[in-house]
Amino acid sequence: MKLVTHPEHNVYTPVPYMFAVTGLNVYQSANVVVATLWDYWDHELGPPGMYLTTSTDLVNWTKPTLVVTLADILKNDPKGSWLYADFSLIDPTAPDMNFSIIGDHPYLYYVRLDLNGQDRVLFRQPITLTVNQ
Repeated sequence: MKLVTHPEHNVYTPVPYMFAVTGLNVYQSANVVVATLWDYWDHELGPPGMYLTTSTDLVNWTKPTLVVTLADILKNDPKGSWLYADFSLIDPTAPDMNFSIIGDHPYLYYVRLDLNGQDRVLFRQPITLTVNQ
C-alpha cells in the first residue's frame, strides 16, 4: 500500500455552479470549455433559466451568464403545465462524432415535457457565441 505524502493536495473541492450542468462542449475558436446550466428552481444563479459558463482548466469557471429566462421560454409556449430539461449545445458542423466541439453558431436544444409525462417536444434554436475580450 502506498501512502499519500501530501494528503492536503488530494482533497476534493466542489466546483461552483456545476450542480446545474446539462451539457459540456469545447468551443475551439475561444479555446474554452462551455458548460450549459439549467437552474429551474432555486434561483442560486439568478432568475430561473439557462446559463453558460466557461473554463480553460475544468476547475475554475466564469460566473454563469444568463442566456434565456424560464419566463421568456414560457412566453413562446402554449399555456400548460410544462417542465423543461436537457439543455445542450449542438453544432451540426462539428468535426467529431459526439458533437462535442462547437463553433460560433451552434443550436440550443431542449425538451419540453408535460407534467403527466405523456408529451415531449424537442426544441432547437440557433444561437451565436462571441468571445469577450
